[in-house]
Amino acid sequence: MHGKWRRWGIGLLGWLIGPALVWGALTGLAGLIWALLAGLPPVVVGLIALGALTLGLAIAHLALSFAERLRGQRKRDQPDLCDKRLSELRQSARQFAHHLENIRHSWPAIKDPEAEKHEDARHTILHSFGQFFSVAWTYQSFCRGHRHRDEVIEWVDGVYDALGELLPEHKDLRLDAEKLHKIGERSTLGWAQTQARPLTLAEFEDELEVDDSPLVRRLKPLEKFLIVAGPETEGRACLLAAAVKVRHVEKKLKKLGYSR
Repeated sequence: MHGKWRRWGIGLLGWLIGPALVWGALTGLAGLIWALLAGLPPVVVGLIALGALTLGLAIAHLALSFAERLRGQRKRDQPDLCDKRLSELRQSARQFAHHLENIRHSWPAIKDPEAEKHEDARHTILHSFGQFFSVAWTYQSFCRGHRHRDEVIEWVDGVYDALGELLPEHKDLRLDAEKLHKIGERSTLGWAQTQARPLTLAEFEDELEVDDSPLVRRLKPLEKFLIVAGPETEGRACLLAAAVKVRHVEKKLKKLGYSR
């Protein structure tokens, strides 16, 4: 009980020494001066001063309350950057999972440089990898104090683990976390900056046009991995296992309320 009254007292003190009292005092003083200059009786002067003080306090309180609500609304309209990144992670996870789940349709074109839609299929799947790991690695690197960080990292680690499984016939093509982190970094515009974001598909394709660019070099292990990921191979099994984990990330983020 004593603690409750103490909190009330501190709150009242903060309110009294705040801008509301200052404004109320100014309006009360203005009313007092006007009443004195008008030559009104002392009782009337006192009532006018008291009324002006009360009116000033009421106006100040309403103005401060409105300002606080406005600030709250603006904060809701401009979500925390880390929350925004989780919304982006859910969106990229949904697209990434879709491409992995349907790899059997795009793989023939990815494997064959002479295929009619080779470049489209290649760019789409590579960009889906880059976009997902860009957002995931950016969130992990720059949102260290975020409330969902531990659980999100746990979900994303499941994707890393699925793609990093050793391939008995192609151990040199193993997609470990380090390779995927580098793909994520190179697929990010403004890495290490507050407003870092994944490259759009158009920006990503422009980077691929530059021979031996940092992004092209980082993508080579992934491209080799995809080429050998034919039907009934360990590589294909890794991709489908990763699809399950990526879809898990998407569903968990949706459950937390992140959407776009």
